[in-house]
Order: sequence, then structure tokens, then C-alpha cells
Amino acid sequence: MIETRGLTKRYGGLTAVDELTFDVRPGLVTALLGRNGAGKSTTLRLALGLDRPTAGTVRISGRDYTDLPEPLRTVGAHLDSSGAHGGRTARDHLRWLAASNRIPRQRVETVLDLVDLGSVADRRVRGFSLGMRQRLGLAAALIGDPQVLLLDEPTNGLDAEGIRWLRTFLRELAAEGRTVLVSSHLMAEVARTADRLIVVARGRLVADAPLREFLDLHAERRLRVRTAEGDRLRTLLAARGARVVVAPDGVLCVTGVDAEEVGAVAHEYSVTLRELALDERSLEEVFLALTGEADTARDGRAS
Repeated sequence: MIETRGLTKRYGGLTAVDELTFDVRPGLVTALLGRNGAGKSTTLRLALGLDRPTAGTVRISGRDYTDLPEPLRTVGAHLDSSGAHGGRTARDHLRWLAASNRIPRQRVETVLDLVDLGSVADRRVRGFSLGMRQRLGLAAALIGDPQVLLLDEPTNGLDAEGIRWLRTFLRELAAEGRTVLVSSHLMAEVARTADRLIVVARGRLVADAPLREFLDLHAERRLRVRTAEGDRLRTLLAARGARVVVAPDGVLCVTGVDAEEVGAVAHEYSVTLRELALDERSLEEVFLALTGEADTARDGRAS
């Protein structure tokens, strides 16, 4: 498990991470979400001992990262696709990582195959595309067969096939009981991959919940209704207490009543429906609204 308690990091007058407290549990893909500058990367750097916290703690398997005797066997991390030396081959890059943590050399071949780099393993990294560098970073994170994975924007540079592969791969790792923490700005992909969300805004925690619970709490469910008698149905539904907004394409966006009641009204007054469907706000819409509100609230307190 990853445990943060009151984690804070200040750079002069700037507070990048502000009293974060959350847990990342095994067996789940947990997404760390936030706008640019929200503190996501700083939080990951603090977890890996690359920065020292101003206050609070972050522990992995009950210990500070710097106290782990062979860290690659416990934690796999990928924060930057430019981390490998351009003059080394992919195989040599992984071999020195393995040697530094007493990991058998055969593991190098295993992870090269896992990330589909076996055929280019003897090419120098400087000739790799961004997507290939991302795969090499994932191979490095997996070299010690760790129980904990921390990945910062791992989809950068991957094509559609690579993103789909990564989605399946992360879910398989979590299904094995590993702890997987991923930061990402691709909300549609997070919605397909993550089990749990941790959302930060300006360094502060604004949400920590399972994905479905988060959407149920914050995503207003609307009904999409299409009919040739839009004005009439709108009046009928408004009389039942519904809120109805007409979209530019003539579709009625209805809240305040459920689909069963809309169907009953249409049947009672012989209104033919061409479409009646649930239209839930996307994760991206909810995320932007929630973090925007958090930013506005902090600006108000600051003023």
C-alpha cells in the first residue's frame, strides 16, 4: 500500500502539495488526476524520495522509499520517457538496472517481451520514438517484478493500439494484487482503466473515491429525449417538475424526472418518442467542473 499523511511540499512561497492524505490500495488501478500544476508529479517525486517533503509522510509498504534496501524489487516507477541514456541500447539500459538491484539477467528478456521491445532491444535509445521510449520506461519499472507501480502520464507518445495495450496491461497487473498508481490527463482513458480516483487541485485533495461512486456523486444524470413534438412535451414535463433544456439540435435535455415518468407522460398524451436515453456527464466534464470549483474557492479564500 501507498500511504500519505499530511504530505506537504513548499518551494519558497509556493505550496505545490498541501496536506495530502490518502491511501492507494493493492488490487486496483488508481488514477491521480489534476490540472497542470495541481501537484501530481510533485506527489510522485515525494513518494520516490526525489524531493523531500516540507511536512508529512508518504510510505510504501510501510517504509520510506529511501529506506528500501533494493527499491526496484518493491517499487517500479516511470516518471520521464527521457530517463534512459541515448547512447545505450534498450537491453543494456535494463541490464545495468537489473545488476544494481541483484535482479537476474533473464528478467531483462522477460520485460522486453512484455512491452514488445524484443525486436529492437539492441538499438540505441537515441533512435527510439517517444512511444518506444515509453515502453522502455515501463520495462524499467517492471524489471524487479515489483508489487507497487507509480507511472506519470504513461500514455504519452503511445498510438491508439499502444494505449489499448497499456490499459489491458495495467488492469492485469492490478488483478494480480499489485498496487498501481497512474497520473493521466486522458480522461476518457482513465474512465476505461481506473477503479479509483484521487483528484487534486492546487495541491489539495478534492476527491478520493471509486470511479463509479465519484460519477454517481458528481455527474448529474440527464435524459436525452428526441421527438417531433418537442415544445409540447417540454410543457408537459415542466408541469411535472422536470427541468428541460433544448439543445441546438432540438434534443430535449431533461433532469428532475426519470425515464419511466417521461415515457408515461409521452404515452398518456400520445407523444411519439424517437429517442429516450440516459446522458450522463463524462468524467472529463465532471473533473473540469470539480477542479474549477476548487480553484475558485481557494482564490476566494486567498482574496
